[in-house]
Amino acid sequence: DELEEYAKYLGMDPARKELLWVAQLALTAPLPTGWSEHEDADGNVFFYCNATNVSTYQHPMDPAFKAYYDKLAAKEDSEKT
Repeated sequence: DELEEYAKYLGMDPARKELLWVAQLALTAPLPTGWSEHEDADGNVFFYCNATNVSTYQHPMDPAFKAYYDKLAAKEDSEKT
């Protein structure tokens, strides 16, 4: 499903169902202030930051959600041992 695919895209393990809520947050995250969403000539979505003139095809919050997932997964793993 879409949520598990997005989890994989972010480098998350979709088998860790207890942490899929992080992917759900990422999937529905609003853009940070100053960012806008656009489509290129082929219909692909990209994001643009007016303050820095940076464009990216990756949602600007994806790295933060990936890092958050990694932190939660590591904490959970350390508590199992």
